[in-house]
Amino acid sequence: MVAHLWINGIQYSNPIARVYHCGELLYEIPIGKFAESEIFVIDGVCEIEVRDRQIGITKSDCPNKSCVNTGFVSGAVPVICVPNRVEIRVVNAEPDLDGVTR
Repeated sequence: MVAHLWINGIQYSNPIARVYHCGELLYEIPIGKFAESEIFVIDGVCEIEVRDRQIGITKSDCPNKSCVNTGFVSGAVPVICVPNRVEIRVVNAEPDLDGVTR
């Protein structure tokens, strides 16, 4: 439970959503820059929506709709539709510094 809360709590300063279908990168969406809601269609099998610095799958033709029920994310938790082989990963566009060299 603690790990789940910790992962969900990760927020990025400049989030980018990478949307994959069948392992191929389709979109890199700077979700922090959308002022209004925007819909993207993934090969006719899914619709994803970007709103309020978050992204999620809003429609899918998969049988159990667990990907739709995941809701919207903005941090480290991915959204995955296994039957349609769609994955959304949110990353920080500016990598965090973990050390400095001279």
